[in-house]
Amino acid sequence: MTTRANEAAQRFAVFVPNFNHARYLPTALDALLAQNPQPREICVMDDASTDDSRTVIARYAARHPHIRPIYLTENRGVLRNLADWLAESNDEFVFFAAADDQVLPGLFAEALDLLSAHPQAGLFSAPARLIDETGTDIGPFPTPRPLKTPGYIAPATARDILLRDDSWMIGNTTIYRRTALVAVGGFRAALSSLTDGYASRAIALCNGACFNPRELACWRRDDLGLAGRTAASLDRSLDVARVATGLMAGEHAALFPPAYPTRWRGRWLFGALGQQAMQQDRPFTASLRRCLAETRLIDRLMLPLLDLLRLRGLVLAYGFLRLRPYDLWPVFARRLALKFAARPANGRTLRTIDR
Repeated sequence: MTTRANEAAQRFAVFVPNFNHARYLPTALDALLAQNPQPREICVMDDASTDDSRTVIARYAARHPHIRPIYLTENRGVLRNLADWLAESNDEFVFFAAADDQVLPGLFAEALDLLSAHPQAGLFSAPARLIDETGTDIGPFPTPRPLKTPGYIAPATARDILLRDDSWMIGNTTIYRRTALVAVGGFRAALSSLTDGYASRAIALCNGACFNPRELACWRRDDLGLAGRTAASLDRSLDVARVATGLMAGEHAALFPPAYPTRWRGRWLFGALGQQAMQQDRPFTASLRRCLAETRLIDRLMLPLLDLLRLRGLVLAYGFLRLRPYDLWPVFARRLALKFAARPANGRTLRTIDR
């Protein structure tokens, strides 16, 4: 740990929103407390949980004075709680940790060191691994890895990466410079589960971003979480796409390349299409038709044929070609590289401590 990371930690705060995650909270909090340096404060906000969350939070707060608990009497939702805490924060650096995820050793030290070395950067991020409900390591989350060594990505380079590969930034490893996050509008509720992803893209294009290629967190994928619920609802996914592309072409048009909103929309909606594919009772080709920005002659020929064949793999393949035609090589190359690099973090299976 460098001296500058230790000094920056005095201006660093962590926010942990929680709702009915008593089972995972000890793992999340233990991992945060194992970081060196420690932040000035870890605020744990319980959103009127009905499980044993408050008992867990109170136990940790009693042992660690820099843990500040907040107990809400009514459920307000994670997006409002994130926005309210950000509005009240005065720290230079902020991190929004999920109550069911797990940070890995080195996240705080690496982030604060790089952000201090590059004062122009608006955020830090790193890759993450996926874990299942039991905490078993599934493998790396297949995001782009724009640098081979820790460093700074300038706004012009960020534009190229977003066009070619899209975002490399993952919420559970992203530590923000608070002023940069506020400047792009903070966490907008209308963007639902994209709220942090959109903010990170805008910050990288405005201020640049720091990146470490080492995996520094574990993401527990949950279909019942905000991201899972958004992806499972095509209506909600289309609403988010409408709001996001409107911001990219309007308020933040000076930041986003002109070609990016269309490319991002296709990538986002293809992800939603994949979720629709797993819902066997949904008319799958109808979902693809709704995702297309415009219907071409080839669609009028192919979609009825795909409806007749009812082969979901073919529908997904055609959907990829229509929604993400620029991404064939980047996705293939990234997944091939991750396949050879896939291994449990720290050379072992990750298991959470559920107690």
